[in-house]
Amino acid sequence: MRCLAIPPTPGSDTLGSELTILKADYPQLVGTRYSNVAATVRQGAQATAEDLAAVDPNFFDLMRYPAIEGDPTATLADPNGLVVTQAAARKYFGSQPAIGQTLQLSIDGQTYPYRIGAVLRDMPDTMTFKSEMFAQLVRARFGNEWWDHWGSASLTTILRFPDVPAARAFEARLPSFLDAHAYASGNIKKGEYFQSLRPMTAMHLYTPGDRAIVTTLGAVGLLTLLIAIVNYVNLATARAGSARARWRCARCSAARAGRSCDSFWARRWRRSRWPR
Repeated sequence: MRCLAIPPTPGSDTLGSELTILKADYPQLVGTRYSNVAATVRQGAQATAEDLAAVDPNFFDLMRYPAIEGDPTATLADPNGLVVTQAAARKYFGSQPAIGQTLQLSIDGQTYPYRIGAVLRDMPDTMTFKSEMFAQLVRARFGNEWWDHWGSASLTTILRFPDVPAARAFEARLPSFLDAHAYASGNIKKGEYFQSLRPMTAMHLYTPGDRAIVTTLGAVGLLTLLIAIVNYVNLATARAGSARARWRCARCSAARAGRSCDSFWARRWRRSRWPR
């Protein structure tokens, strides 16, 4: 979902409990949530900072990430279940099997024992919802005082629809939904905040900063290409001019040599015909 405020500051995050409120009003709605949080893996005296994705247990039902071992959905049914990538498994366990191993994760000052139940194939850098570790989104662990605050940006809410018309039909209901819940809360005013749906394919380059970076890099690349074209044309023109100059010099030399030979043979002919 996309949230906008006045002044327009688009964002893809919503308050933490919005999916729960949506499902209470629309029980048929299918959705999940994703939140990227900071965690620390503790192994004795060693502490390693990691990005941890806190997601709903049905996250892998909606987002099909290929699993190498185990069942990601069944793993997330356990609040202490942990899904890791191949890279994370190699990092902490080397060549040993990761399934069944336990990692101590420190989250917001509290340490919890997480048991690995599934291993995912390593993800490409182009993925939007990417992490090396996934755990169940438990409010007591990952929520804060802004969890129920309209206008906050706690996590990303993902909704699934059978087709585009169904998504647009639901989007048309969002203003009345906000009237009943968001504006009634008193946290935000009507006309200063609204929500809309955004296709998953549009998540790339969503923020103005990302688009500005790509636009700048594209402009630099285009300028570099133009400079290269100008240099090539100049070099080709110079080489063509040099070749023409060498051809003219060779032609002039040949012409001068031809005149000298004609003159010599003429003199020889005259001398042999009219000797003194």
